[in-house]
Amino acid sequence: MKLLHVTLGLPPYRTGGLTKYSVDLMLSQLQQGHEVSLLYPGRYTWSGKMKTKPNPPYEGIGVYEIINPLPVPLLGGIGRPPAFSRAGDPEVFLKLLREVQPDLIHFHTLMGIHKELLEAAKALRIRTVYTSHDYFGICPKVNLLNAAGDHCDDFDQGKSCISCNQHAYSPHMIYMMQSYSYRRLKNSRILQKARRAVKKRTSSTSSTSSQMPRKAGDSKPMIHPERANEYKELRSYYLEMYQMIDEFHFNSQVAKEIFTAYLNVKGKVLSIRHRHMADRRVLKSFPSADEPLRIAYLGPVDRYKGFFLLQEALDQLPDTQAGQWHLHVYGNDGIPASAPPAEHCTFHGRYEPDQLAGIFAETDLLIVPSVWKETFGFVGLEGLSHGVPVLVSRQAGVKDMIADGVNGWIFEPDPADLAQRLTHLLTNRHLLAAANRSIVNSELDLSMKRHAQDIYEWYLQIGEEVVVK
Repeated sequence: MKLLHVTLGLPPYRTGGLTKYSVDLMLSQLQQGHEVSLLYPGRYTWSGKMKTKPNPPYEGIGVYEIINPLPVPLLGGIGRPPAFSRAGDPEVFLKLLREVQPDLIHFHTLMGIHKELLEAAKALRIRTVYTSHDYFGICPKVNLLNAAGDHCDDFDQGKSCISCNQHAYSPHMIYMMQSYSYRRLKNSRILQKARRAVKKRTSSTSSTSSQMPRKAGDSKPMIHPERANEYKELRSYYLEMYQMIDEFHFNSQVAKEIFTAYLNVKGKVLSIRHRHMADRRVLKSFPSADEPLRIAYLGPVDRYKGFFLLQEALDQLPDTQAGQWHLHVYGNDGIPASAPPAEHCTFHGRYEPDQLAGIFAETDLLIVPSVWKETFGFVGLEGLSHGVPVLVSRQAGVKDMIADGVNGWIFEPDPADLAQRLTHLLTNRHLLAAANRSIVNSELDLSMKRHAQDIYEWYLQIGEEVVVK
């Protein structure tokens, strides 16, 4: 089968779960004998003329770049909606698809992608599928959290987007981040420092929307109707694109619930994997009641990932349990000002994938406290792959892998509920050993090869293969 994947790009320029999954799936499909290509939104030129350009192959994958695509905001938000829905040249995409002749196009994102690509696929009767890595298109900030950091269930005809995106990346910033120069220098110290400064500025707006302009004597932010309408039109643009997709690959029930709430679409729930995941499950020894339980949090120190929810829950634990736990945080260079005292919390900084075995060997309980409706969450599955019991938020898609009270526990995204669960586990540590035994003795298929076969069989169910003439 000839397959064309649409993604954000390739490592090391692009990182994260979307990139990891899409690349690993493509490599697995190559091993199965498929012909695999990749299309991604690339750089901008002074001419502004849109075209596609072949890039050097990546480990056997054919690579094509869209020159002058739509902007790619990543997690930075959208400040100027009209720039993200401007028309593209349909002939560019028709020419590319006739050249590549894919039987199926697998979208992993709509960021940077013109509607005309989907229209070209429809015109040439090419099947299309989409994997639900995030909520871009429904939400400009991707994670469907409002300005207060809570789940956004009130779009309010675009008005709610104004406060969330008031410090979005400028078009010039996005163009710079798409440049070849930025790709080469992305991991330099000066650019890392600049990204941290921008992240700090943008994340500060999530605490309150009170920074928005207000009329004298008015407690409500000023809402400009034309700005709200731009966000309304932008959402309509992307919802139209989503409706053109033939079928969805939902990587969790959480993702399915969100997408089907906004769209009349069909699809299949298949939990995702990556190729570096291996079965390292072992029976573990857990500390006695007079020793601190080693609790781990892996991820950025961000509100949407639930770090501060976890911190608040730990603050609510009884004083009598003060010496019964120690939190180990992996994934951030900086330490927040509100961090727990050092005797209760250690920040280990960033980690590499090859360090996970060592991390989980020193972990008694992994907590995945997601606040946003996380479409999956590899870290939870990685914990299970090492035999570590997982305490997971109901908001995280990886909860599909958890049988509550058997191989882990599911809690409501509320500090009080998490604190109650932790108190119970600290008092009844035999439950951790029982969960570990259940994980070790259960069937847990971590094979990317098997997952790629499941995806292929799903492709075949969508309809007959159609080769472009």
